[in-house]
Amino acid sequence: MNSMYGGVYIPNLANDAKQYGIGEYRFAHNYEFAGKTFKICADGKEYTLHFCCEHGVEFNGEKTEWECEKLEKTMYFVRFGANCAAIDLENGLATLVLDGEEKPVLGVIDGYEPKEKQAICTDDMVGTFVRWVFGVNRYVNHDYCAPGKIRSAWARHTVHIGGGRSFRDGWQPTDADYVEEDAVEVKLGGAYYLVIVDAKMPEGEGYVAPADVKKLVLLEDYDRCMTVGCAFGSEGGPIMMAGYAMFLN
Repeated sequence: MNSMYGGVYIPNLANDAKQYGIGEYRFAHNYEFAGKTFKICADGKEYTLHFCCEHGVEFNGEKTEWECEKLEKTMYFVRFGANCAAIDLENGLATLVLDGEEKPVLGVIDGYEPKEKQAICTDDMVGTFVRWVFGVNRYVNHDYCAPGKIRSAWARHTVHIGGGRSFRDGWQPTDADYVEEDAVEVKLGGAYYLVIVDAKMPEGEGYVAPADVKKLVLLEDYDRCMTVGCAFGSEGGPIMMAGYAMFLN
């Protein structure tokens, strides 16, 4: 509850959840891949992910740490270092988003023969207007306005009233809060999409996402209206997230 003393609102930390930020609703760590190795083939190249233990992974022989969220019984989102992957064990597909690469790697896990492969979308998502809610008063609006383009607006947890700041529930973005961003959307099959956004934060203070976030990668399930993913580029390190959808059109 928010208490009021002498006209000043004092948010309760437990309800405000500032310590969690946009990772407030993130799912528990999933360790099902610990001890497993995936060989991934794409465009004549081979990539190897060896999950050594619950915290360490080798990607093409280079060691780093990893964390995983399970979106559905066969669909996983894995972050390893500054890279990430959507892994579909039902169809044997692995879509890699590698640091420094412009396009995702559309791979097949060795030993699988998928009936349908993932593909880059053209105008499939155009017209979709969705809010992904990552916590209490923590969300991003995504308006798929054109092929490869998203208008994006993050919630704000503070607004300026007079010369100071005040916490405010129910705030809604205005046109000034939206920025247009480049995006790549990958159709994974069924109602699953992997969306990679070159994030740009608007000017001003009080947005719920760190101002230095450079990339947002979301694995989205439009059947269950759920998402998991990660925000990259912040000095505080990658931020794993989970949330639910609210459609705005």
